[in-house]
Amino acid sequence: MFLCAVGIGSVQAQDPFGDETGPDPFAASVDQALVIINDQILTESQVGEIAARTLLANPNVSEQEAWAYALNQGIRRILYQESFMRLGLDESLLDPQVGARIDALILEDGSRQRFLQRIGRDGYSSIADFRIALRHTFIEQTVAGIVSGGIDTPQQGKRKIAEPTPGEIREAYQSNEKYRESPEVFTWASLRFVKDPSLAPHTERAAETLRMVNSDQMTIPSALAKADRVTESNEIRPGIAKDLADFLKTAEVGSCMELPSSNPNLVQLILIKERTLARTYSFEEAQLFIAEDLKRIAVDKAVRAELSAVWQSSYIWITPLIPGLEDSLNEVFGAGKSSQKSYEL
Repeated sequence: MFLCAVGIGSVQAQDPFGDETGPDPFAASVDQALVIINDQILTESQVGEIAARTLLANPNVSEQEAWAYALNQGIRRILYQESFMRLGLDESLLDPQVGARIDALILEDGSRQRFLQRIGRDGYSSIADFRIALRHTFIEQTVAGIVSGGIDTPQQGKRKIAEPTPGEIREAYQSNEKYRESPEVFTWASLRFVKDPSLAPHTERAAETLRMVNSDQMTIPSALAKADRVTESNEIRPGIAKDLADFLKTAEVGSCMELPSSNPNLVQLILIKERTLARTYSFEEAQLFIAEDLKRIAVDKAVRAELSAVWQSSYIWITPLIPGLEDSLNEVFGAGKSSQKSYEL
């Protein structure tokens, strides 16, 4: 479920009294409410924080796309939170799990400072900010696990999603081309290491990553995590240097090379992430994948139904300052129905 960018932009606070003498000089400091679900409020500043982290972690995303994503994520967080409470779960029990996970991540990185640097690349300015996001992740995983039958609920036992039947699997194979054929896949990544006084020399970090990747001592995800900035592409653009083009055309998955650079403050590595040829699958080859995919689709459908049920049974207020937002939200979460209810601010 993802909201379209429906005229989304900065929301300016309105003068509630309609004073004709001019706008309230303090109105700009008001944190505008965008959506209210029962007692939970999603504000413009909260959406802005999520959008800022999204842009930092994904510099190729536009500001409008980041804002739409952030609004969608903020609303989903509230709906998951409401579902979590309705399922009779104790949120305080998450604290030890969140703390243990953060401790494990710090241990994995080798120090608290390296952990802070890693989450900083994802837009988190502190462990407290990361803890909040991780807590939301745990809530979402718990709700999804319950509604999909993977986790018991204190009130209703374990739900069950039916396994796809042989007939459904055969029908999916015959009707959906993606189960019969796979296209060619090619993805490569640019890993940038930038001079930073708070880190080890960027040249050393890049050289170590290059050495370990090419000696099969480091996985692709680990290499991506080592870089200060990562940009991915699935094409070989015209006009690039011949040695880079040759590498991109012929190198195997996991191969890495360093690009020449005249900038002493930057080292750039090129890493081949994926390369598969197009192929056709028989039904015997595809049926296991189809069964797993149909089960995943059923799980996604159950989660969407749960969030929609929460939305349609809640008190909802949506700002009128973003044209089309109410219709978009009701289309996504309200099954296309106008479910907005009166909510006095």
